[in-house]
Amino acid sequence: MTARWVAATARTAPLQASSASGRLGRADPTPGALVREPDLSGSRGTEGPVGLLLGRLLRAERLITGGELSLPLDDSFIYLQYARAIAEGHPFVYTPGNAPTTGATSLLWPFLLAPPHWLHVGPTLAIAWALALGAAALLVSALLIARLGRLLAGSLGMLLAVALFLGSPHLLWGYMSGMEIGLYATALLGTLILYLREREEGTFPRLRFGPWAARPIS
Repeated sequence: MTARWVAATARTAPLQASSASGRLGRADPTPGALVREPDLSGSRGTEGPVGLLLGRLLRAERLITGGELSLPLDDSFIYLQYARAIAEGHPFVYTPGNAPTTGATSLLWPFLLAPPHWLHVGPTLAIAWALALGAAALLVSALLIARLGRLLAGSLGMLLAVALFLGSPHLLWGYMSGMEIGLYATALLGTLILYLREREEGTFPRLRFGPWAARPIS
């Protein structure tokens, strides 16, 4: 799936020629050609458990894909296609010239994936941006999990909750899949914290707007 999407993007939106200033080179227009990912070796020095997990995940992916930056699901590339359509001015049109479709299961996520397409930085950085959004959601969720653990069970509960959260390979895979999983989970965690803070009064002045604010996510 990576090869087909990257090759198609290279043919329809070639990158600018490279220069000594470090800009990306022109994508290879050969059908089936892959674009090499940026050097991620610097991620080995990232501090903290989240950085360590993400670094191991990216290195494992590079071993599997032969050094290419990729996403694990075809649905992830469907989202990238919708994001590119948004940047081109025809939202939710999967194929130019056709009518809008309902293939995107989130209204907000394709818009969050659109900036690399607006900037015309190429397919590899579009994939990197999707992974970066997942990493950001993972970090925010870990902080929210820590706050929930402290609210419900004190310091020990906070440490246990964060350890279980970051130690789950299934959650890590989901957050780094290029899908809206991390966005949705972060919104749910934030909503739960609001509920715990406002439940004693029983008025929920901020929580009442949560369902309306979360509608574009799903």
